[in-house]
Amino acid sequence: MSLFNTSRSALLFLFLAAIFVGVLTSRAAWDFNHGLIFVLAGAVMLCSRAQVAASRYAWLAVAVVVLAMGAFLPAAWFGIPEWRRGFEAVGIEVGDLQVIQVRQAFELTLGLAATVAVGLWLTTQRCSSQALGFLALSFSALVAAYAVGCFVYREPLAVGMADGDFGIFPNRNHTSTLLSMGFITGLGCVVQAIRDKRWMLLLGGLLTTGVCLWAVLFWSISRSGVLLVGLGSVLLFAGLGVRYLGRHAVMAMVLIGATALAGFMLTDTRLKGRLMGTELVAESPAGETLSPNSAAELDSPPAVEFGALGLRLPLWKETASMIGDSPLVGVGMGQFAALFPQYQEQSVIKNDANVLHPENDWLWLAAELGVPALLMGLSFVVILGIDAFRKIRQGKLRGLRMACLIGALLLPIHGCIDVPGHRVPLFLAAAFLYMLSMTGEGLAAPEGWRSRVLPKLVGLLVTTLGACLLFHESFGLGPSAVATPQRVRLEAQALLERDKVLAEAARKSNLPYQPDPDDDLLELAIRLLLEAEKVSPLDRVNQRLTGQLALYFDDKYELVRSAYAKEAVLDPQWVLLSIDHATDWVPHDMEESKAAWREAYRRAQWIENKDPATRFGTDFVIGELRFRARRYPKQKAELEEFIPLLNPNEAK
Repeated sequence: MSLFNTSRSALLFLFLAAIFVGVLTSRAAWDFNHGLIFVLAGAVMLCSRAQVAASRYAWLAVAVVVLAMGAFLPAAWFGIPEWRRGFEAVGIEVGDLQVIQVRQAFELTLGLAATVAVGLWLTTQRCSSQALGFLALSFSALVAAYAVGCFVYREPLAVGMADGDFGIFPNRNHTSTLLSMGFITGLGCVVQAIRDKRWMLLLGGLLTTGVCLWAVLFWSISRSGVLLVGLGSVLLFAGLGVRYLGRHAVMAMVLIGATALAGFMLTDTRLKGRLMGTELVAESPAGETLSPNSAAELDSPPAVEFGALGLRLPLWKETASMIGDSPLVGVGMGQFAALFPQYQEQSVIKNDANVLHPENDWLWLAAELGVPALLMGLSFVVILGIDAFRKIRQGKLRGLRMACLIGALLLPIHGCIDVPGHRVPLFLAAAFLYMLSMTGEGLAAPEGWRSRVLPKLVGLLVTTLGACLLFHESFGLGPSAVATPQRVRLEAQALLERDKVLAEAARKSNLPYQPDPDDDLLELAIRLLLEAEKVSPLDRVNQRLTGQLALYFDDKYELVRSAYAKEAVLDPQWVLLSIDHATDWVPHDMEESKAAWREAYRRAQWIENKDPATRFGTDFVIGELRFRARRYPKQKAELEEFIPLLNPNEAK
C-alpha cells in the first residue's frame, strides 16, 4: 500500500499545493500553465483510489465535454452566417468545419476534458473529519499568503499590466474571487472553532480571515470582491442559522464585519474611490486601446469606466445574438474573442478596447459550446449544490462544511457577472472546497477496478496531456496552437527591433543596409507570421503586424493590402483600426491612405447613427486626420485638402 493511500490528508494537501502552483503561474504561456497543472494533478491522481462512488449526476459534466466536440462537425449542418462568407472573400481560410481555428479549439477541448476529469475525480475523494479543519485552514492560509506576496511585489507585478494591484492573475476580478473564497473558508474555520472550542483553529481562522478581508477591502481594486464577501457572509449566516451559530459565533461575525466596515470608511483606498466613482481604472488590461500619440489621447478626457452593468448589458445582448447564430454547438472553444466583433453594436460605442470575453462565464460557455452544453453544466452545478446543502444541514461539522460549500459556489455565482470559471486553478479550487464540504457523505466506492484502477488510468491520461503541453517539442508535436499567435508575435517584434538596431548602426557608419533576402530579419518575421496564420487565421493583431512589416518592402504592398483587408473584416466597426491603416499608408501610397480615411469616416457615421454623443464620431476622425497629418510635412497639404472631401462642412 502506498504512502498516500494511508494518508489521504497528505494526498489532498499535495493536490491543494498543485492548485496554487497553477495560481502562481497564471501569467505564463497557456501550454506551460495548463501543462504544469495537469502534470501535478495527474500525479496525485496516480497515487489515489476512489473513496466514494462518483455522483450519479457526473454524466452531466461528461456531456459538456462531448457537446464541446460538436464544433468539429461540418459548418453546413448549422447554417453559414454572412460574416463567414465575408471572411472567405478576403482570403481568410475558414475551412469546412463549424470551428475555424481547428487546432486551437482541439487543444482547448482537450484541456476542458482534463479539467472536468480532475474535477470529477475530486468528487470521489473524501478527507477525515479530523483533517477537514487542517485542509480548510490550509486553503485559507495559502490564499492569505498569495495576497501578502502580491501586495509586497505589486511593483514587479505591474510590469506589462494595466495595474500592479491585479495580483498574479491578469484580471483583478479573478484575484478577488480567490480572496473571497479564502475569506469565507477562513470564516467557516472561525465559526467551527468557536462551536467546538478548538482554539488553534480559531487563531488560524481569525488570522487568515483578517488577511483575506484586508486584501479585499484595502489592497484589491475589484468591486466584485466586496460583493462576494458580503454575499458569502450572508449565505453562511442564513445557511447555518442563529440557533446553530450561537451567541459567540454571531458576535464574532458581527465584530469582524463592523471592524472591517469602520476601517474601510475611515481609510482612503483605490477601491473606495472606484465605489464612489472618483477613481477610474482600465477595464481591460489586455485590451487594444487608443493608438499611441493619438489626438484623442492628448486632447480628450479619459474614457469613462463603466459601472457594474454599464458595459455588461450590451455585451450580454450582443453575446445572445452570437449564440442565436449557432445555438446547438457554438463557435468552438477559444473562438469568442476572434468572432465577437461581428456582433458588436452598442459595446463598440461604449468601449475602445478589444472584448476578450462577455463578462459572464455562462454566456461564454453557451457562445463557444452551445446552449445544450450550458444547460448540462448549469444543471450539474445546481444539483450538486442543492444536494450538498441538504446533506450539510443534516450532518456534522456543519459550520465549516457550509463555509466550504459557499466558498465553492462563489465561483459559479461570480460567473454570472464575470469570467473566473475559465481559470483552471480557480475551477479546481472550487472543486476542492466542494470536496471538503462533503466530508462524511457519500456511499463507499465499490471494491474493484473502478475504485482502484480507473482513477489511476484517468490520472495517467491527464498527466500525459500535461507532459505533451510542457514538452511538446521533445515529443515532436510542434508548438501549441493556443500559444502560437502570441509566441510568434513576440518573435516578430523582437526581429523588428534587432533590424532597427542594425539599420541604425549601418547609418551611423555611412554604410548601406540591404541584407540578402535569406538573411533579412524582417523577411523572417513575415514568414513566421504567415506560417502562424495557418494555425490562427482570425488573429487580428498578427494581421496588423504582418501588414506593418510588409510596408518596409516596396514589392510587398499587395501583402499589406491583404493583411489590412483581413484585419478590417475581422473587426468591422472599430474606427481607430481604419485610422491606423490610413496613417500607415501615408508615406507609401496616398490613394490607399485616402481609401482608409473614407472607411474610418464611414465607420464613424455608423457609430453616430447609433449614439450621436459618441466620442468616436466623424469629428473624431477629422481631428485625428489633422493631428496625424503633422507627422508628414510632405503629405500634410494633400491630407488637409482631402478633409472637405470627407466632410463638406469642413470646407473653408
